[in-house]
Amino acid sequence: MTNYIPYRCNGKWGYSNRSGIEIIEAQYDTVTLFSGGFAIVGLNNKYGLINEADELILPIRFDEIISYSEENDFIKARENSIWRYWDTRGRRIKVKHIKSTVLYDCVQIGYNRGMAELYLHERNGKFGFVKYICDDFNDDSCKILQESKFLNYQEIGSNYLALEDEKGWSIFDYSGEIIHDYNFENVYPKQMGRQGNQFYLITNNSKYGLINTKGEIVLVPKYDSIKEQSENFYMLSKDWYWSSEALFMVTLGMEYFYVNKDGNEYRCND
Repeated sequence: MTNYIPYRCNGKWGYSNRSGIEIIEAQYDTVTLFSGGFAIVGLNNKYGLINEADELILPIRFDEIISYSEENDFIKARENSIWRYWDTRGRRIKVKHIKSTVLYDCVQIGYNRGMAELYLHERNGKFGFVKYICDDFNDDSCKILQESKFLNYQEIGSNYLALEDEKGWSIFDYSGEIIHDYNFENVYPKQMGRQGNQFYLITNNSKYGLINTKGEIVLVPKYDSIKEQSENFYMLSKDWYWSSEALFMVTLGMEYFYVNKDGNEYRCND
């Protein structure tokens, strides 16, 4: 049973003992319970890891941290879209022949000898696919589907991944097969859309477009900007057009007008 009890004072969180005596000053926006001698703390929507002496093991700069795992003795932390592993001294683990070598558990897929798992793994700051059916990454039963050559990755819906190489971003499924060889300049991680229709902003030749959660192009990259409409837009009559379907305001040169998810443009005819 932990002797570190989170408490709040003047809008900040710290830790006291079970008698109510302060152990760690209330200075954080968020805290978690201690596990294995470590706790996650947050400030200004960034997170770090402290020990029971209130020493920062990981600085408060990460977007997400998975609690310390005593079983595998590592800490998993995300900065932007990249997950990396750290030891309990705050040192990055580059190669560790346990399950922590796997960066990202994508999906479980059928396999003729039972169940295999497909993962995205990292080596030397680059990413690739591996079919992982063993505890040791170097075991012969681990099959690499794509070498570690990708510069970055992100999820597209629940069934696809966008991966970046030197040519740009393309779309892969969770079997490691390329689905759309687009070579976009960028694929933005924040989803756009409403009413269950989700899209991702893309750029090519400095022009903006949209893809759906299957990685299919729904708006060809040709606009100078694409802006998602707020919910208030659909509650009130604005300008010259009102609709209950998802609309995006786009700009092209000096013009601005609305486009729906099918690429239909609604322009004002003066």
